[in-house]
Amino acid sequence: MSSYVTVLVTTIVLIGGCGSPGGLSEFRFENETDTTIWVNTVSGFRNDPSCGPLTKKQKAELSFFPAQQVPSEVKITWWKGKGTAPESDSVTTTIDFSKVPASQRVGTLVFRYTKGDKWVGEFAPVVND
Repeated sequence: MSSYVTVLVTTIVLIGGCGSPGGLSEFRFENETDTTIWVNTVSGFRNDPSCGPLTKKQKAELSFFPAQQVPSEVKITWWKGKGTAPESDSVTTTIDFSKVPASQRVGTLVFRYTKGDKWVGEFAPVVND
Protein backbone atom coordinates (compact mmCIF):
# COMPACT_ATOMS: atom_id res chain seq x y z
CA MET A 1 0.00 0.00 0.00
CA SER A 2 2.79 2.48 0.79
CA SER A 3 4.29 2.14 -2.72
CA TYR A 4 0.87 2.98 -4.21
CA VAL A 5 0.65 6.13 -2.08
CA THR A 6 4.17 7.16 -3.05
CA VAL A 7 3.42 6.80 -6.77
CA LEU A 8 0.15 8.70 -6.39
CA VAL A 9 1.80 11.59 -4.52
CA THR A 10 4.64 11.77 -7.06
CA THR A 11 2.13 11.89 -9.91
CA ILE A 12 0.16 14.71 -8.30
CA VAL A 13 3.31 16.76 -7.75
CA LEU A 14 4.43 16.28 -11.35
CA ILE A 15 1.03 17.14 -12.81
CA GLY A 16 0.08 19.90 -10.38
CA GLY A 17 3.50 21.42 -9.94
CA CYS A 18 4.08 24.98 -8.80
CA GLY A 19 3.69 26.53 -12.22
CA SER A 20 5.14 26.03 -15.64
CA PRO A 21 7.36 27.97 -18.01
CA GLY A 22 5.51 31.09 -19.05
CA GLY A 23 3.16 30.90 -16.09
CA LEU A 24 2.86 33.68 -13.55
CA SER A 25 0.53 34.75 -10.80
CA GLU A 26 1.62 38.32 -10.01
CA PHE A 27 0.18 41.33 -11.87
CA ARG A 28 0.72 45.04 -11.35
CA PHE A 29 -1.04 48.00 -12.93
CA GLU A 30 0.60 51.43 -12.88
CA ASN A 31 -0.91 54.75 -13.84
CA GLU A 32 1.95 57.17 -14.59
CA THR A 33 -0.38 60.02 -15.60
CA ASP A 34 -2.38 62.69 -13.77
CA THR A 35 -5.65 61.22 -15.11
CA THR A 36 -7.89 58.72 -13.31
CA ILE A 37 -8.62 55.70 -15.50
CA TRP A 38 -10.75 52.58 -15.14
CA VAL A 39 -9.35 49.20 -16.25
CA ASN A 40 -12.43 47.20 -17.11
CA THR A 41 -11.13 43.97 -18.66
CA VAL A 42 -7.82 42.33 -19.54
CA SER A 43 -8.62 39.51 -21.95
CA GLY A 44 -6.58 36.47 -22.85
CA PHE A 45 -6.05 35.03 -19.37
CA ARG A 46 -7.92 32.19 -17.65
CA ASN A 47 -8.71 34.62 -14.79
CA ASP A 48 -9.14 38.28 -15.78
CA PRO A 49 -6.57 40.36 -13.85
CA SER A 50 -8.36 43.71 -14.36
CA CYS A 51 -8.15 46.13 -11.48
CA GLY A 52 -10.93 48.74 -11.78
CA PRO A 53 -10.03 52.38 -11.03
CA LEU A 54 -6.48 53.72 -10.99
CA THR A 55 -6.08 57.28 -9.77
CA LYS A 56 -3.17 59.44 -10.83
CA LYS A 57 0.26 57.95 -10.07
CA GLN A 58 -1.36 54.89 -8.43
CA LYS A 59 -0.21 51.24 -8.51
CA ALA A 60 -2.38 48.18 -7.94
CA GLU A 61 -1.11 44.63 -7.42
CA LEU A 62 -3.03 41.39 -7.92
CA SER A 63 -2.19 37.73 -7.35
CA PHE A 64 -3.81 34.65 -8.87
CA PHE A 65 -3.15 31.02 -7.99
CA PRO A 66 -2.42 28.78 -9.70
CA ALA A 67 -0.10 30.55 -12.10
CA GLN A 68 -1.52 31.48 -15.49
CA GLN A 69 0.02 31.23 -18.93
CA VAL A 70 0.69 34.61 -20.55
CA PRO A 71 -1.08 34.77 -23.90
CA SER A 72 0.70 36.06 -26.99
CA GLU A 73 -1.79 38.93 -27.14
CA VAL A 74 -3.58 40.79 -24.35
CA LYS A 75 -6.44 43.25 -24.85
CA ILE A 76 -7.03 45.90 -22.18
CA THR A 77 -10.42 47.63 -22.22
CA TRP A 78 -10.31 50.88 -20.29
CA TRP A 79 -11.59 54.45 -20.14
CA LYS A 80 -10.78 57.77 -18.53
CA GLY A 81 -12.70 58.59 -15.36
CA LYS A 82 -14.24 56.58 -12.55
CA GLY A 83 -17.05 54.04 -12.55
CA THR A 84 -19.05 52.89 -15.51
CA ALA A 85 -18.74 54.60 -18.86
CA PRO A 86 -20.80 54.40 -22.01
CA GLU A 87 -19.45 51.81 -24.43
CA SER A 88 -18.56 54.64 -26.81
CA ASP A 89 -16.08 56.01 -24.22
CA SER A 90 -14.21 52.74 -23.73
CA VAL A 91 -10.94 52.04 -25.53
CA THR A 92 -9.39 48.65 -26.25
CA THR A 93 -5.61 48.51 -26.45
CA THR A 94 -3.70 45.44 -27.64
CA ILE A 95 -0.33 44.47 -26.15
CA ASP A 96 1.66 41.92 -28.16
CA PHE A 97 3.77 39.42 -26.22
CA SER A 98 4.31 37.05 -29.17
CA LYS A 99 7.99 37.96 -29.48
CA VAL A 100 8.68 37.30 -25.78
CA PRO A 101 9.84 33.67 -25.35
CA ALA A 102 7.77 31.65 -22.86
CA SER A 103 10.89 31.17 -20.73
CA GLN A 104 11.01 34.95 -20.19
CA ARG A 105 7.32 35.36 -19.35
CA VAL A 106 7.99 35.11 -15.62
CA GLY A 107 8.01 37.37 -12.58
CA THR A 108 5.41 40.10 -12.27
CA LEU A 109 3.52 41.18 -15.38
CA VAL A 110 3.37 44.98 -15.25
CA PHE A 111 0.85 46.97 -17.28
CA ARG A 112 1.82 50.66 -17.30
CA TYR A 113 -0.47 53.42 -18.52
CA THR A 114 1.69 56.29 -19.79
CA LYS A 115 1.30 59.71 -21.39
CA GLY A 116 -0.41 59.79 -24.74
CA ASP A 117 -2.92 57.11 -23.71
CA LYS A 118 -0.31 54.38 -24.24
CA TRP A 119 -0.08 51.02 -22.45
CA VAL A 120 3.20 49.15 -21.97
CA GLY A 121 3.44 45.52 -20.88
CA GLU A 122 6.66 44.21 -19.34
CA PHE A 123 7.92 41.51 -17.02
CA ALA A 124 9.63 42.51 -13.76
CA PRO A 125 11.36 40.27 -11.21
CA VAL A 126 9.25 39.32 -8.19
CA VAL A 127 10.48 41.20 -5.14
CA ASN A 128 10.01 39.36 -1.84
CA ASP A 129 9.75 41.74 1.11
